[in-house]
Amino acid sequence: MTREGRTCLRVLVAAVFVLPLWSAKLHAGIFRQAKSFSTGGIYNTALVAGDVNGDGKLDVVVASSGLSDPGTVSILLGDGAGNFTMANTYEVDEATSLAISDLNGDGRLDIIAGRFSVGAALVLLGNGDGSFQTPVVYETGASYTVGVALADLNHDGKLVLVTTNLC
Repeated sequence: MTREGRTCLRVLVAAVFVLPLWSAKLHAGIFRQAKSFSTGGIYNTALVAGDVNGDGKLDVVVASSGLSDPGTVSILLGDGAGNFTMANTYEVDEATSLAISDLNGDGRLDIIAGRFSVGAALVLLGNGDGSFQTPVVYETGASYTVGVALADLNHDGKLVLVTTNLC
């Protein structure tokens, strides 16, 4: 807690591993052997899954950032069998968090990335084929964005971007 009485958030960055589950009926809670896929980044900080290319199969979006890594958002396209292929990588300085949703109502998933040092959210509008447009920066008004989320907070049918920032 700060001197002003505000609560601060502490963040622990850990590695992310993909551990597919066995059938819940036969092997409840047992993981199969992990598969490893390169993201092109050094320190992976966030991961979300969604169908970014419209083929009906889940794809993975990974943010990376770190001391020697300026920051990227990488798109790995899924084949529906648990395998992923690197499709695109976008420079997004200090990407710490991710969310995906159709922000502009065009039926394509878009990416929202939290940017740590400047306290901002970056929006990458989706093209529907697994590629995205150049990131647009939206300042949050606070430093050190560590989390982003989207929700219809007042039930008006419109998503609101919510960010978590360190004090």
